[in-house]
Amino acid sequence: MNFWNSNKLYLPKKSDSPNEDKKFYMLAPPPNVTGALHLGHALTTSIQDVYSRWYRMRGYEVNWVPGIDHAGISTQVIVEKKIFKEKNINRHQIGRENFIEEVWSWKTNKESVISNQQKRLGASMNWDNEYFTMDKNHSKVVNDAFIQLFNDGLVYRETKIVNWCCALQSVISDIEVDHIDLNEPTYLSVPNHKIKVLFGVLYKFQYNVVDSNRNPIGSLDIETTRPETILGDAAIAIHPKDNRYEKFHGKFCIHPVSNELIPIILDEILVDMSFGTGAVKVTPSHDINDYYCGKRNGVNFVSIFSPEGKVTCSIPNSSSFNGLSRWNARTAMIEYMSKIGQYKGNTSDRNEKFQTSISICSRSGDIIEPMLFPQWYIKTKKLAETSMNYVRNKELKIVPEKYESDWFKWLENIQDWCISRQLWWGHRIPAYRVSINPDKIKSILPEIKPPHEIWLAANSPEEAIDIAVTKHEEFRNIDRLNLIAEQDSDVLDTWFSSGLLPLSCFNFSNSMNNLKTGNDILFFWVARMTMLSSYFSQCLPFKTVLLHPMIRDSNGRKMSKSLGNVLDPLDVINGATLTDLKNSVISGLLSQKETKMLYHTSKRIQESLENHRTGMSAEAIKNFLLKDLCESFIDFIKPVFFKKIDSSSQVFILSQT
Repeated sequence: MNFWNSNKLYLPKKSDSPNEDKKFYMLAPPPNVTGALHLGHALTTSIQDVYSRWYRMRGYEVNWVPGIDHAGISTQVIVEKKIFKEKNINRHQIGRENFIEEVWSWKTNKESVISNQQKRLGASMNWDNEYFTMDKNHSKVVNDAFIQLFNDGLVYRETKIVNWCCALQSVISDIEVDHIDLNEPTYLSVPNHKIKVLFGVLYKFQYNVVDSNRNPIGSLDIETTRPETILGDAAIAIHPKDNRYEKFHGKFCIHPVSNELIPIILDEILVDMSFGTGAVKVTPSHDINDYYCGKRNGVNFVSIFSPEGKVTCSIPNSSSFNGLSRWNARTAMIEYMSKIGQYKGNTSDRNEKFQTSISICSRSGDIIEPMLFPQWYIKTKKLAETSMNYVRNKELKIVPEKYESDWFKWLENIQDWCISRQLWWGHRIPAYRVSINPDKIKSILPEIKPPHEIWLAANSPEEAIDIAVTKHEEFRNIDRLNLIAEQDSDVLDTWFSSGLLPLSCFNFSNSMNNLKTGNDILFFWVARMTMLSSYFSQCLPFKTVLLHPMIRDSNGRKMSKSLGNVLDPLDVINGATLTDLKNSVISGLLSQKETKMLYHTSKRIQESLENHRTGMSAEAIKNFLLKDLCESFIDFIKPVFFKKIDSSSQVFILSQT
C-alpha cells in the first residue's frame, strides 16, 4: 500500500478515450471519528473498492474520495467520558473553548488510525482529496447552505416537542433512539440515579369530574405509565362515541395537585375505547401523541421538567415536587395520590399483563423525555416530493429495488427536520438573535414596534445587524450601536453536514455516478443527500444507490462501538498467516482451455457488476478458484505425486501454490 500511495497510483487519471464521458466518481461514506473501523466499515470499503478497480481497469477516470465524519454527539460523549476519567472534571468545568481543543486532539489521533486501517485494507482511494466534515471547505458549504435555506424560507425556528436526552441535555435524532419492548414489570438502571427504576407497569388514578361551577358529577379513572407527568396534565380525553362517558361531554376534571379545572375533551384520534379505561390524561408538553392532541384541541401546554430532568413546575401546590428527579417525582406522586385517596393500584399489583415500549438514548442509556424546546427546522415536503419523483421517473435507481418502497414510505410521511443540537462539538449554527442593547432599550423603546428581537442567519454578528437595520422595518431607524447580535450556541445535526458532502467534495458538480452504503442509512444519509444536493445544484448527486446488508453479531445486532460488539478488520488480517508476495511471477503461455476458462469467468464478473450484484461476482471468482483452477492444477500435478519422490518435495510443491 505504501508503494501505491507514494506513486499516487489511484489519483484520477484522464480517460484514454477523451471523446467519451468515461468518469466514475464515488464518495466513501465517512466513518465516525469516534474510534477505529469495524468489519461493517470494511464491508462497505471492500464493495466500493471492487467497483473502483473494475472501472479503472476499463479505462475510466476514477475518483474515489475518502473522508471522516466529526460525528457530533457521539464524539462529544466519548471525549467527555475520557476527560472525566483522566481529570475527574466535566466539559462545563473546563469551558467550551478548552473542551473543543480536547476534541480536536482526539480527532487528530483517531483520524490517522482510521486512514491507516483503510490503507491496510488496500482501498484504492484518492488520498489527496481526503476530507473531514469540519474542515474549512466543508464548513463554508454548511454555513452557506443554512443561510440560503433560511433566506429561501425553508429554515425556521419554532418550539416543538423533541426527543430530549436529559443525561446529554440535548435533542437527539430518531436514529439515536433505541426502543425496548417490555412484557412484564422490569427494573432498569438509568443515568444519575442510584437505584433501578421500575418500568412496564400501568398505574391507575381517579380524577373527579365537575361542571363549570365545580358541582360534582362523578369520576373518571385514567391509567398511565408515567405518574410523574400528572403535574403537566392539561386535559382528559375521551372518545366522542364512547357511551360510558357521554354525560361528561363539556365537563371538567379537578387537577389533583393544582385543584384547577382542566377540560374533558373529545378526541377520536388519541383515544382507543378498547384500551384501559377509555379515558386518557393529556400531557402535551411531554408526550408526542398528547402534543398533537393538544394542538388539535387548543389546550394549555405546561412544561414540568428542566433540561436536566428535574421537576420545575409552576402550577399551584407543586412546590413539594420541585427539584426532584423524574424518578423520585414518580414515587412522590404515587404517595401523594395515595394520601388523597385517588390512587387505585397498578397492573403489577393485580398480576395483569401489560405490554409497552420505552425509548432509550443509544448514546447515554437514558430514558428519552419528550420535551418542548425552540429548535431550528427545515421544511421538507417539497424537498421530499422532488426526491420521490427522481425514483418514480427512474432517474435515480435504488438497488435492491425492494428498498424503493421504504424510500416512498418514509418520504411520503416525512416531518419537518429538526437540525439543531444542544452540543459544543459540531458546526455552530450561523444564526444570530439581534436585539436592542438592554442598557439602551428604555430610551428608544417608544420609537420601535414589537418584536424587539429577531433571529437572522448570517456569517457574523456585524452582518446580522446589517441585515436587521436594512431589511427589517422594526429595526430600520435604530442606530447599529444600540443593537447586539448573539450567535446561537447550538450546533447543526451531523446528518445536515454529511448531507452536503456531494457538493463540497465535487465542487457542486454532482458528478458522482453511484453510491454504495449500508441499508440502515437509506433515510438518514442517502435521502438527505438527495434532498439537499438536488436543491442547491438542481440535479441528482448520484444516479444509482447500491445498498448492502449489515454485518451483525450473534444476537442479530448491527456492529456498533457503543454496543461493544465491533471487530477490527486489521485483527482479521493480522490474525491470518499470509505468505509474502513473490518478487517474480513464473508465467507462460496459456492454453486454449485456460484462456476460455478466464474469459467465461471475466464475463460472469462483468455481468454481475453491471447489474450491481457483487455477490454473484464473488461467487464467480470462488468457482474459478475452487473448480476451474484447482481442478486443472490438480490434474497437472498428479504425475508428480505418482512418481517416486520423497514427501518433502510434494509438500514443497503444495506450499508454493
